[in-house]
Amino acid sequence: MTPPPPQHAAQLQQAVTHAQQGRPDQALAIVRRFLTKKPGDADANNMGALLCAQLAQPDQGLFFAQRAAKAAPDRADILVTLGKLLQLSGANDQAADALERAIALDPSLPDAHMTLGACLQHSHRLDDALDAMREAVRLRPDHTQSRVNLGLLHLDRGEADLAVDALREASRIEPTSVLVWDTLALALNYDHRASPGDVFQAHKRFGELLERSARPYTSHANARDAQRPLRVGYLSRDMRRHSVAYFLQSILGAHNPDRVETYCYSTTLSPDDMTDHLRARAGAWRDAGALDDSALSEKIRADQIDVLVELSGHFSGHRLALMALRPAPVQITSLGYPATTGLTRINARLVDSHTDPAPAGDALATERLIRLDPCFLSYEPPPEAPGADEPVSRLPMREAGHVTFGSFNDLKKLAPPTLDAWAELLRRVPGSRLILKNRGFDTPALRARVGSMLSERGVTPDRLELIARIPSMREHLGLYARIDLALESFPYHGTTTTCEALWMGVPVLSLAGQSHASRVGVSLLSAVGLPELIATDPQDFVARGAALAGDPGRLAEIRAGMRQRMHRSPLCDHAAFATRLEGAYHTLFRSWLQSPG
Repeated sequence: MTPPPPQHAAQLQQAVTHAQQGRPDQALAIVRRFLTKKPGDADANNMGALLCAQLAQPDQGLFFAQRAAKAAPDRADILVTLGKLLQLSGANDQAADALERAIALDPSLPDAHMTLGACLQHSHRLDDALDAMREAVRLRPDHTQSRVNLGLLHLDRGEADLAVDALREASRIEPTSVLVWDTLALALNYDHRASPGDVFQAHKRFGELLERSARPYTSHANARDAQRPLRVGYLSRDMRRHSVAYFLQSILGAHNPDRVETYCYSTTLSPDDMTDHLRARAGAWRDAGALDDSALSEKIRADQIDVLVELSGHFSGHRLALMALRPAPVQITSLGYPATTGLTRINARLVDSHTDPAPAGDALATERLIRLDPCFLSYEPPPEAPGADEPVSRLPMREAGHVTFGSFNDLKKLAPPTLDAWAELLRRVPGSRLILKNRGFDTPALRARVGSMLSERGVTPDRLELIARIPSMREHLGLYARIDLALESFPYHGTTTTCEALWMGVPVLSLAGQSHASRVGVSLLSAVGLPELIATDPQDFVARGAALAGDPGRLAEIRAGMRQRMHRSPLCDHAAFATRLEGAYHTLFRSWLQSPG
């Protein structure tokens, strides 16, 4: 918080002091009192807007910001604040307009460029966003937030190597920044240059820094009774139309109420029909998006949650800082993230022997690995998907006259080794085509870049089709009717995309790696009884793909029986999965009961 202007120094300096010492609520109270006497004061309103943003009160903050901008329409700093509050309130286009006006008045403000870049990124104008982010870094090279934002943008653009490079530089500038190590840990999952050890060390460093600054609860009042049903809390921002929800819904629906009582702590800011669906399956529901870590921790403790399961890992909107407070006696990470969290205050991570084989997998986690064999996931298709008894579409190559490979994985997963293998496969199968679909192709320059990367590898434009986002889930699933063989990305496999492809009858060719992220396909294909689709290296990947492409009879056989095969597999046996899961919860809780204190 910057000092107040001279004419307000006496009245507002106390507010600035409170803000600088970590008491924004007290600072805001002083500002409010000041504004009762001078409601049109631009500087006080601007300060109030910034404090509201810090306190997660975007609506009130926007009111102050708009009043400040009305009082001083040509103040670039006030327009930057207005842009920030408009962005927080979801008015992305209006925010970009305010920020562009601020830059026109004063192009030297790094915050204006940084926030504009975030707005443009949200609108999928990723090239313009890159220009803005780079300018923010140029104007203030030592500002780690700008470099973190630049790294996240590179990741969104499918440039994991550039993302990691930007974040490595940020870690050199501010080596003890929790934010920097959090973001670097995430980005390393996608960087084909990173070894599993590199990924682990970044997560471990994050955990050390976070736990150093977070004072955990030292006692819990939970009833120390191993025979009663456990109170299990699921914590996630993704209790909405998100990949996590398609696995969580099956868990909530299959839990035995005699063994567990379920509580959902939803921190989503954009609830939808899936939110309602999950709420109906939960035993208790808490809308917690407006609660900070301290308040939500107290809520969890008041509910006397025995086992708290976080589902986000290091993805956007996670609450690992809350987990570092240890509000529940047993804490678990599961489902939503392909690596360790780095926290020692999370007791366990749920995996299986395919994704994290012992002993190598144990050395890459700060948590205790609980292997829910035969598979660590339980998948329930979206309601728009065909039923288990509905027939699968015919093999596309028999009508198209050529083999069509496809991948609907996220742009950030399309690493150079992946493109190398895919291009080689296309060379080995004359006349074959490749369909890629992801939201990154909303940006023309990114479409051109991916097309160019494949062209450099010998894939001519007539053999490549790039498809952007399709809002309709039914139409999205319908695209699988055009795919003969789906291709897995590596080193970061798909999860929901793989399950969707299999449910729609499309076999998925995968490559087994050395980390959880590069072994999810091994787990899923083993669960449905198709180990022949698991390659051991890129050369084997190409060879298996070419062999399948040359055997339409085998492809048709797999396709015709895939949905029933999957429906009968451990991957869709929700009751058996819930039993294994509940057993793990009770085992961990009994361990806590036996621990000191």
